Amino acid sequence: MNYRRNYSKSEDPQAAETSWERRARLEAELRELDAGDQVLAAQPSAIEGSVEDDFNDVLAELDEDDGARVDWGECRELRVGSTVWGWWRCEDVWDGEYGKVPVYLMVDAAGADFFFFGGRAQLDKKIRRANPQFGDRVAVRRLEHGEAEPGQNPPWRVRVAVSRGDGSIPVRRDDEAIF
Repeated sequence: MNYRRNYSKSEDPQAAETSWERRARLEAELRELDAGDQVLAAQPSAIEGSVEDDFNDVLAELDEDDGARVDWGECRELRVGSTVWGWWRCEDVWDGEYGKVPVYLMVDAAGADFFFFGGRAQLDKKIRRANPQFGDRVAVRRLEHGEAEPGQNPPWRVRVAVSRGDGSIPVRRDDEAIF
């Protein structure tokens, strides 16, 4: 009996591509695809004029808003014993050194925009569970730290309260506006 195994090209250890060869092959294929896309984009289409004209205003918005973000307002820290409260605007994301961090945007009674950072498990979980919507009244209080495991940072303890609103928020009067 012959117990010799017949390797296919992909299974043969000596015939297999090295990671560098595979990378070079894939990069070459990608360059070919990019070149083909550029050729296709350069060729006029029979319907291009009429359809593209309908989207000029939408395409212009992409150029105007590129890189724009919501104005967050003033940063308010959640320190032990402090409470932040106001009307909920929305949640945004800050791309920080250690990854993406939730940012919670609100408005105070004077109509001033403010925000505070998430990124703490209990805080983010409780806000997610409360599911505030635009115009809801929200209060967040940071309590004393919880018990920590040896060598670990103590966990945050927070309380989150939400009262459903009517979808409106206080607006800063023109004489108080900051230019």
